[in-house]
Amino acid sequence: GDGNAGFGGGLLVRGLGLPSATLVDVSFRNCTGYSGGAVAVEGTGASLTAIDSSFTDCEALYGGCAYVGGPWGGARGSPTGLFHNVSFTRCRAYGPLNGNGGALYAHTAEI
Repeated sequence: GDGNAGFGGGLLVRGLGLPSATLVDVSFRNCTGYSGGAVAVEGTGASLTAIDSSFTDCEALYGGCAYVGGPWGGARGSPTGLFHNVSFTRCRAYGPLNGNGGALYAHTAEI
C-alpha cells in the first residue's frame, strides 16, 4: 500500500505485551514516515514477520523501509523484526545527517 505517517507509513505494530503481525507476499511502495517509511515495530514484545514481500521507494528519518525499536526515553522495549526473502529497492533515510538506516533501522531490538 501507499502511505504517510509518523511511525510506519504503511503499518504500525505497537504496544506492550505481544502485539504481532505476519505479512506474506505484501508490497509497500511510496511510503513515508518519521520512523519506518513502510513499517514500524515498537514496544515490549511487539513483533513483525515479513515473508516474500517488497519495499520500494520508501523513506523515513529512521529506517527508510522499516523501523524496529523500543520507545525513545524511559523503558526500552525489545521488539523483534524477522525478514525472509524480502527486497528493499530505492529506500532511503533522509535528514540533516542523511538519516539513519536507508532500508532498516534497529534500536534496542532483535532482527
